Amino acid sequence: MANLFESVQLGSLVLANRVFMAPLTRNRADADGVPGELAATHYSQRASAGLIVTEATQISPMGKRLHQYSRDSFPRTGATVRPKQGTGK
Repeated sequence: MANLFESVQLGSLVLANRVFMAPLTRNRADADGVPGELAATHYSQRASAGLIVTEATQISPMGKRLHQYSRDSFPRTGATVRPKQGTGK
């Protein structure tokens, strides 16, 4: 039986262990959808996981709404609509 802390190969990746972190929406972006220092801290604190699947990002402003009547159902979540959201600058 495999040990949770043994390395594992996943395709071309060799992972340090078998601890995988599922994607979570942590609401760590600023009001413009740019991930900030809290996002960097959140992931650096979990860097020992074998694989981290990062949180979802909206690909359009409409992606932050659950339905047409909602203005912002997912506040402070990352987005990839404008250049500064991808670079953090």
